[in-house]
Amino acid sequence: MKKRKLQRSIFIGDFNARVSDADTIINIGNRHKVFRRSKDRIKNSRGKDLIETARNCMYKIVNGKSISDCQGEFTFMNKNGSSVFDVCLTSEKAGSLVRDFKVLGSVYSHHSLILLQFDVQREVKTVHESYKYIKWKPDAASAFSDSLLDTLGEFSDKRLSFESLSKCIFKSAENCNIVQTRVLGMTKISGPRWFN
Repeated sequence: MKKRKLQRSIFIGDFNARVSDADTIINIGNRHKVFRRSKDRIKNSRGKDLIETARNCMYKIVNGKSISDCQGEFTFMNKNGSSVFDVCLTSEKAGSLVRDFKVLGSVYSHHSLILLQFDVQREVKTVHESYKYIKWKPDAASAFSDSLLDTLGEFSDKRLSFESLSKCIFKSAENCNIVQTRVLGMTKISGPRWFN
């Protein structure tokens, strides 16, 4: 992957990598040193590989550096012991959006839930995407059926692929005025509505 495409990236999950309290970026910008802490004192070979890769790509480990995870809590616990297998890596640009990282308990898994909170008070560029969809109207059934039979007639001497069938259905729906457009996107995030 090109480095440019990963400038605002966050990778979080079960890496099966134990990194102990090793860090990937010691100095963050011109600010003071921020040391990582971890209750997991073991560094395994996958952990060493993860640290090396993260350093090469300029990613930082979020575990053990946040307000809610200042001790580097265990993320995995079972009868054999505890460890920090679940790691969060961020690029520098994405990391500036992270407000907090918290390890939560879980009754459904040996892996703990991770809560990653973002600073969403920033303005976001507008991205409007739209898609078309069929909104079915019962009174259009007869017209749609006739239109679909006419459209399928164009393929009577050929095998019809799924893609061609989908296009026929959509064209018939457009002919009956039952296709609508939905616009997605928002211009500004004003507050962390979904975190409340």
